[in-house]
Amino acid sequence: MGASLLGSANPMWKGGPPAWTCRTCGRAFRKYTWRGRPRRFCGRRCHNAAKGGAGNPNWKGGLAVKSAYIRRHVPQHPRADSWGYVDEHVLVAERALGAFLPPRAVVHHANEDRRDNRPENLVICESQGYHRLLHARMSARRKEMGR
Repeated sequence: MGASLLGSANPMWKGGPPAWTCRTCGRAFRKYTWRGRPRRFCGRRCHNAAKGGAGNPNWKGGLAVKSAYIRRHVPQHPRADSWGYVDEHVLVAERALGAFLPPRAVVHHANEDRRDNRPENLVICESQGYHRLLHARMSARRKEMGR
């Protein structure tokens, strides 16, 4: 049996003093390369923090469109999804109301254009049932008018 290589005698040893500073948290760390590229962050958490939001080259300023609804990045909002986005019509209705919407409240677009988020076009419904009733009445009225 040969003697084991300890410390710096081992070619796989990556010890020694920390050589680099994390770009996110400023903590010193040993710089390992990944696929020939140097690391810039001490770990995955700092890497993700730097690549989120404005640090991401695909960042669109906090705006997104999903199912024709305009969404805004407001991660601290109670109605934010897991990515931190809230429907813009909810934010406009809350601004007009001066408070957060109740948990079961739904915002209805009077002209049925999902991108028209003017306050005068939005109706705050107390529940999804009332929202469905508005749509049923609008549908019946369209049939009456022959559309």
